[in-house]
Amino acid sequence: LLSSYKSTSSQRANEQTHDDIDECILQEMNGYVCKDAGGFYRKYFQGREWSADAERITERAYP
Repeated sequence: LLSSYKSTSSQRANEQTHDDIDECILQEMNGYVCKDAGGFYRKYFQGREWSADAERITERAYP
């Protein structure tokens, strides 16, 4: 079975930097990010107990 999934498990050395890991994650996600997924925001973010706090934080960060 061929798959485009790649593992970063071989790159988990202690000396690896955050930037290296970020680059690996971006490479793995390339082509797998969905845009404009209908209902995503409503399902995962609206109506949560922390939603109002997050909204206030966002408004202060981006007035």
